[in-house]
Amino acid sequence: MDRRTFVCGVASFALGTGARVRAEGAASAASSRSRLRIGFLGAAYSHAAPKLALLRDHRDFELVGAWDDDPQVRDRLSAQGIPTLSQDEVLSRSEVIAVESVVRAHARYARIALAAGKHVHLEKPPSVALAEFREVVQLARDKRLVLQGGYQYRHHPGLNAVMEAVREGWLGDIFMVRATMNNQLAVERRAEWAE
Repeated sequence: MDRRTFVCGVASFALGTGARVRAEGAASAASSRSRLRIGFLGAAYSHAAPKLALLRDHRDFELVGAWDDDPQVRDRLSAQGIPTLSQDEVLSRSEVIAVESVVRAHARYARIALAAGKHVHLEKPPSVALAEFREVVQLARDKRLVLQGGYQYRHHPGLNAVMEAVREGWLGDIFMVRATMNNQLAVERRAEWAE
């Protein structure tokens, strides 16, 4: 069950039959609308593969394909059944661009997509330099385009509960936060992440 179906179902249950009819009508209208065409500039980042897999089969998106300048990444995409296109083809066929490149190229590819008039989902970190990121943000503002940061925890129930506890003062005055995010990072990924 996807989020839209869940929300419509919960709303109809909570609000009664009239809301159920409206929710079912909204879900029906959502399923009949055109799919949002999305392409990838870069697919080397560790989150690219799961995002590509999700979007390939999602009813709201049409995955037009991906471009990456690394031939090994392109071969991996082809093996997954993802169309590998030129950078120009990805830009011309897409409404939204997901930037999932190696980190050092994030801001450059975001600028390319924004300059082409495309909304951008930009993986983190958005840039390796603050000045470069400011340029990306300003370009999105100037062109009135959406620039979405890739941050998977923005809707995480645990983190949202922590933020609520902070806002509501349940933890008192906070003077220090100490956090760790451990993982089993593969050896071949360490150089990229260290960069």
